[in-house]
Amino acid sequence: MLPSKEIESRSDLSADVVALTFDDGPAEWTEPILETLRREGVRATFFVVGGAIRGRENVLARAAAEGHEIGNHTLTHPALPDLSRAEIRTELTTTSDLVAGVVGAAPKIFRPPYFRVSPDVLDVAAECGFEWTVQCSVWTEDWSLPSAAEIVDDLLPRVERGSIIDLHDGRPLHDSSSRPDRWPTVQAVATLVPELLARGFELVTVSELIAL
Repeated sequence: MLPSKEIESRSDLSADVVALTFDDGPAEWTEPILETLRREGVRATFFVVGGAIRGRENVLARAAAEGHEIGNHTLTHPALPDLSRAEIRTELTTTSDLVAGVVGAAPKIFRPPYFRVSPDVLDVAAECGFEWTVQCSVWTEDWSLPSAAEIVDDLLPRVERGSIIDLHDGRPLHDSSSRPDRWPTVQAVATLVPELLARGFELVTVSELIAL
């Protein structure tokens, strides 16, 4: 079996299409982001942490029902290259099972925490059914920047045709290095999405971007 293929953007596109993605949810900040996406009529991709699903099944179900793509972001958000193949497999399969139990289908795409991969990670991801391991081409430290304006000002000038944009709607349970909330990200999305639309970008899910 070939290893899972990595993708961070689609620079070969002829249309102004981008994919907006979110990591580490579902969390209390996911639904306000969903409200913005619903209001603007766009879809995004949510890479969820399996350990965050319990108690927020309704949030995950809402995201899927509203047309957003659900991706796998592991069970406990570890640095996967530091784990054994068996441990990597557990992180991925347990999360996929949890997602399937809520939305009726397992994720088709996977994003490694911290964007860290290794040959073993890509091999096991393929064995778990993930053809694509999703990186990103545009990201910012939204988990630490103090204001929505700083997040938007950092991201917006770097968005281009085929970009995969990464933001965070949640916070891993063991994370002690970032701000304890994601409200600046919520507020940034409310500015970023209509501005991207005004600039002529179409926002799609990662799998839709891959298929173009």
